[in-house]
Amino acid sequence: MKLTKKQLSALQRIVGREQTRYDETQSEALAGVHPSEKHFAITDGTMVVLFSEQPEGIPVGDRTETYDKYIHDYLKDARASLVASPPTVEDCKKIIREWRGMKNLGKPLSPKITVTAKDENGASMTSYFDAYRYLDILEAVGPYRNIYMGNSDTMRTPYPCLLVYKRCGRDEQDSVNWDEPAFLLPCRP
Repeated sequence: MKLTKKQLSALQRIVGREQTRYDETQSEALAGVHPSEKHFAITDGTMVVLFSEQPEGIPVGDRTETYDKYIHDYLKDARASLVASPPTVEDCKKIIREWRGMKNLGKPLSPKITVTAKDENGASMTSYFDAYRYLDILEAVGPYRNIYMGNSDTMRTPYPCLLVYKRCGRDEQDSVNWDEPAFLLPCRP
């Protein structure tokens, strides 16, 4: 599977965070693309990007069935709505710049981006995501994507999670690759 330079860079940042996490816990696990049931998973512990084929240019990590199972357990009973106006790559970069410019006193641990959608009953739902990870998930999936936000009874979280799917083309809104989801856990506001 061939990736764009932006996709490859985003995936390498995700793998780098995974390796840092392993180094901090003195784990001997291998960071990289993880063969996982029918997919290949790239994760940092708060996000997972699944591919049907092994992406080129990413080192191979340990085999684990957990990532594929985790996402599919979530999707089993997920109630997710399409985000009509999701924050863009430019929005993320602006929030990250502003966060970097803040003084240390009162500065949050990470820059946060807010995502809002309407649920199936028309009620507003809001969730907060680390702007670095949100940016990475957008770039990892590619420029043509649909973004959903929702909850699952199987895996409960205090705020809705993000699901990002690659569209099959620029103008094909309804043609989504449902087999390759990307998943991001929310953070605290």
